[in-house]
Order: sequence, then structure tokens, then C-alpha cells
Amino acid sequence: MEKEQTFAEQLSRLEKIIAELDKGDLPIEKMLNLYEEGMLLTQALHKFLEEAELKVEEIATKVSGRREE
Repeated sequence: MEKEQTFAEQLSRLEKIIAELDKGDLPIEKMLNLYEEGMLLTQALHKFLEEAELKVEEIATKVSGRREE
């Protein structure tokens, strides 16, 4: 079973995909596969960032609540 990739690994892969697509000298099938992979990575990265933002807000709320006590 594959281990889940870290945020940095996923971002690095997305950057490589973008670089490959920017070259423009790939067969259409390869371009479509890379585009699909890139979109899935973008979705996963966005979800990770949204979850991180919620966690930061949660921590900030806890900390500010403690200060008031």
C-alpha cells in the first residue's frame, strides 16, 4: 500500500506537472493524463489548506479564550 504523500511532495509533483505541460511538446493523451493528475493534486492541496486554516482558527480561539480567564 502506498503511503500518503505530504503536502510538500504533492506540491512538488504539481510543479513538475505544470512544467511538463508548459513545454507543450507532449502527445495529447499524456497531456490529458497530466492535466487530470494536476487537477486532483490541486483539489487535495486546497483541501489540506482549508483544514489547516480551520485548525489555526481553532487554536487561536482556544488561546484567546485562555487569555480572558
